[in-house]
Amino acid sequence: MGIYLDHNATSPLRPEVREAFAAALDSFPGNPSSVHGPGRAARAALDRARERVAQALAVSEGEILFTSGGTESNNLAIWGSLVREPAASGGPLLIATATEHPSVLRPAAALAESGRALVIAPVDSQGLVDPRQLVDLALSAGGSRQGAGGNPRLLSVCAAGGETGSVQDLAAIGAALAQGPARSRPLFHTDAVQAIGRLPLRLKEWGVDLASFSAHKFGGPRGVGILFRASGVPLCPQLRGGEQELGLRPGTENVAAIVATATAVELAVAGRDELVRRARRQIGLLTELLGTRIPEARLVGPPLSTAPAGAPAEKQGDRRLANTATFVIPGVDGRILATRLDLAGLEASAGSACASGSLEPSQALLAMGFSEAEARAGLRLSTGWNTRDEDIHRAVDILWKTLAPSGARR
Repeated sequence: MGIYLDHNATSPLRPEVREAFAAALDSFPGNPSSVHGPGRAARAALDRARERVAQALAVSEGEILFTSGGTESNNLAIWGSLVREPAASGGPLLIATATEHPSVLRPAAALAESGRALVIAPVDSQGLVDPRQLVDLALSAGGSRQGAGGNPRLLSVCAAGGETGSVQDLAAIGAALAQGPARSRPLFHTDAVQAIGRLPLRLKEWGVDLASFSAHKFGGPRGVGILFRASGVPLCPQLRGGEQELGLRPGTENVAAIVATATAVELAVAGRDELVRRARRQIGLLTELLGTRIPEARLVGPPLSTAPAGAPAEKQGDRRLANTATFVIPGVDGRILATRLDLAGLEASAGSACASGSLEPSQALLAMGFSEAEARAGLRLSTGWNTRDEDIHRAVDILWKTLAPSGARR
């Protein structure tokens, strides 16, 4: 592996997580639904992992479900809330922002195709929604919290954009929703896949009913997701089979990977302040160096933090993920550039990993007002737990040398 600056796509497995994974594979070979000794041991390990995750997220154990990843968690939150709702229920069933991840926007599009009403809320040039306007839309959109089919309507807002780094003010949205009439208040879901280890996690303060996470975004194993479901929130399973995960996600649980995920969550939450301080410094250095050597590169999203070196990781008003920088470089095709950088020893991305195989321009950048040409010219660099300052210097050197002969330019 060369210089790895694609942690928003996947963050390499932490050594401590690898050790926990290997130990759990050896220690818990049984099926956690079995009544014999190995099965009971596996069940105890699963229950303990759920307890650890809940403690790290400051919620109760019964509010944590394990899934196969962020995509499944988002789909379960959306379809599980809305699938039984009839097509005509007096108002839109789902309100989502224009910069949501494909695992939110594509289920939303499928809902629309099936005749269910959908509203896509706009964002500004920094990728941010206006909390008050969004809540006014949600509360005045018609219908009620309990639609004709007995299922609630849903508002879905990404906590932090993995492509743009834009951090939405979920606390303000949640507070404004709470002030509205209970009958017209939708359920509140957030795709928080990029949040663990990068943002202070205050699910109760945010007022969310549902929140999605993915282990491999913060140094955990691939193939494990987390769905927070607040107590009392109705949800319909999307798979049929066993009664695992409170009857909402049937199938034998991957105990070893879930135990490893609990370790990754604890490490990420405990190390957030240090990671954010380091990421803030590294992204600031990256932006400064690129501004000198590639001045036409334009930083996407909210401005960088103005916190001084050594300041607390959480700074009031910051609306950007500290570890994320996407640049629009005029005349460049982001996909071609990312491929050439890989050959030169720098791993980066042209945008969201789940959409990077698409030939279409970045939907997030288009929603922020960029032209189609600009939306194809994005390059995302994202740091993580193992990024060093010297990696930033080398990355800028590689990027500058790769662009110098205009090999990635159209």
